[in-house]
Amino acid sequence: MDGEEYISTVYVSAITRQPWRTLSLPIRDGSGRNVGVLAAEQRSKPATLEQMGY
Repeated sequence: MDGEEYISTVYVSAITRQPWRTLSLPIRDGSGRNVGVLAAEQRSKPATLEQMGY
């Protein structure tokens, strides 16, 4: 929770074997303090293993 948005590189899910990426951003209160994080996983467009660095 360092207060920055984060978008991961594409990775292969161990469960679905599909390409995914993680996105997160801080949730701030009225005074700008970090009070939480909103995170989501997004299935990515299919990519070759070479594009994914394998």
